[in-house]
Amino acid sequence: MKYFLAAFLLACLKLGQEGFVGRITGGLMWENQGIMRLNGSVPMYSHPNSFSGMALGTLPFVYYFWRNATKYERLILLAIGIFSLNIIIYTGSRTGYVGLCAFIIHLFIRSKNKRNFMIAATLFSVIFISLIPNDYIGRFDSIFTEKEKEGHSSEARIQIMKDAWQIFEEHPFGVGVSAFPKVRMQEFGRSQDTHNLYLQIATNLGVQGLIIVSLFIYKMLLTLNNIRLSAQQRILNLSDMGIRHNNEIIADLKFIESAALATSSFIVIRLVLGLFGMDLYEIYWWFALGITVALYSIMSNFKLAVK
Repeated sequence: MKYFLAAFLLACLKLGQEGFVGRITGGLMWENQGIMRLNGSVPMYSHPNSFSGMALGTLPFVYYFWRNATKYERLILLAIGIFSLNIIIYTGSRTGYVGLCAFIIHLFIRSKNKRNFMIAATLFSVIFISLIPNDYIGRFDSIFTEKEKEGHSSEARIQIMKDAWQIFEEHPFGVGVSAFPKVRMQEFGRSQDTHNLYLQIATNLGVQGLIIVSLFIYKMLLTLNNIRLSAQQRILNLSDMGIRHNNEIIADLKFIESAALATSSFIVIRLVLGLFGMDLYEIYWWFALGITVALYSIMSNFKLAVK
């Protein structure tokens, strides 16, 4: 698990480094919707919104692994965090901006010392906003004002939502996997996809799909929370025993706890991003499921090992 997550974070570091260089040199900065937007260097994250979503997904792992990391590991995590924030700012993705705000709120809710968290979050916000060029601040404002320099993406999304809801009402059991654009073209003469995870599930998989996916996500979050609580309890038990050789086991349990927290936050971020994007068939859910199953297996084996 440690090797897997290390490989994941190193891949994110490389993507972030390419984005950082691409912004400075202008090689990955292209005009879109009235501003210069940072694009990803690989096909999977070539679109600014996808690139921003990738960067957001790294932040929970940076945040939760920080406290137990070594000095050199923190340098790597710091670099990933800086690169990720650079991507979130310069992709000009309103989805990314909303996702970042949701992540901060999520951390605040989970924080044990909310007063100190608020002070730190306020300082971070002041510094973060001061680094954002005016064009990107205007991009954030357009979330609420719906005034864009160029293009009509807000109006287009509203029209998509109306069409999707009507198709869902007409086909409550779904139109089939990835079939929404074709059905929309037949009914309305418009082919753009849902741009919304929940409408994508509803129109593609129907009512039964909404129920199954909801249970799937709920079960993952519940399992991760149980893993976190179990790891915390075992850390307390081993700490009370005061045996030296338990230190290595405690370190492993802290890693499991951090991985569970980071993965659950990752899922929450994907759920927020799902309000503005469609990623039902993308790798994010397999990634979260894989980590959840692996952590559950590790904790189950750990229980057997220490009995």
